[in-house]
Amino acid sequence: MTVIIAHGKTKEEAIVVVDGSLEKLIAGIGGDSLEVANLKKAWEGPQMAFSLIARLGFISIPISGTSLVDTVNLTINLVLPATVNSFIGEDKVRAGVVEKFGELFSARG
Repeated sequence: MTVIIAHGKTKEEAIVVVDGSLEKLIAGIGGDSLEVANLKKAWEGPQMAFSLIARLGFISIPISGTSLVDTVNLTINLVLPATVNSFIGEDKVRAGVVEKFGELFSARG
């Protein structure tokens, strides 16, 4: 699943936001009962590869992907297991990602 979000910041500012907010983003989409574990991220220039385990009760969901920041947009490529697409739906995940990053990019500071 690919999500493209205009960030309205400099490329460097957008990278700082993305780097500091992956855990918040996943937790925000899943609600208070979602736990993020085994978060790994590696930057190579403006691209970050990431992986994590999202835990909701006894269910563990592996999530991985990449994010690429350019001068205008953040492009996120998410690899979601079929269970996420079946139970939550790609449209809902996409809407949550757009909403949360929209909030993060518009935040002052």
